[in-house]
Amino acid sequence: MATFTVYTSYLLTSLSGYSSAIHCNYINSVQFDASNPYVNDINFYFSGATAGDFKFLSTNVASGTGFTANKIYMLIQLVSGSTNPPIASKWKIVEVTSNISGYTGIITPLQLTNTKFKVSLLNYTGFTPYILNNAINGLNYPSRFPNADDQLCFGDETFFLGNVNAEIHADIYTTNLSIILPLNQFNSSNNGTWDGLSSVYATELGIYDGNGNLVAIGKFNDPVEKNSNISRTVLFAIDF
Repeated sequence: MATFTVYTSYLLTSLSGYSSAIHCNYINSVQFDASNPYVNDINFYFSGATAGDFKFLSTNVASGTGFTANKIYMLIQLVSGSTNPPIASKWKIVEVTSNISGYTGIITPLQLTNTKFKVSLLNYTGFTPYILNNAINGLNYPSRFPNADDQLCFGDETFFLGNVNAEIHADIYTTNLSIILPLNQFNSSNNGTWDGLSSVYATELGIYDGNGNLVAIGKFNDPVEKNSNISRTVLFAIDF
């Protein structure tokens, strides 16, 4: 007898005119042995969840906070075997809003947690293929911009029901140049205010290539004193 795996997730959509959420990023799986998997029913429910787990699900469209849901869909994929993963292009989508008792147009958190959503696999081959960018989920990103400037564009706001952990890494490469200012050099200035007797004060340092071309300039936080009695070593750091 063959083994089959059914992968499931869900999608909440809104008719409020605002953008809908994308599908849930948590995927569950059920395995069963059957010669004909299409005779099975799949039950989907939020095990152990309470209404508080959907604290951002609102029933007030005009509140301006949270989001509203008018329909719920199951995402289903039937895969042969017990270890084969789902394939992104093979998902099916089925509306299960009618399973909610007392549904009046807007789904409440309590209705989500108290409902067992049921789908028969008898019609699995006829279920609608799920495409992320289509009218069902409400994203409907344009295929070309700006020809479809009345639709969302990548980067526009849309809800994401899940958690995202982001890390920012930056690699910085530094070249350090040790520049020696000996006693007998860099003790004069072409600045007209210099009296020719006192110390000079450097405010910036230039780096030249072998052909005498200026390639980098570094500025000191504070002027650096230099005269024939003072030698200095300056560390010039270039970040890439």
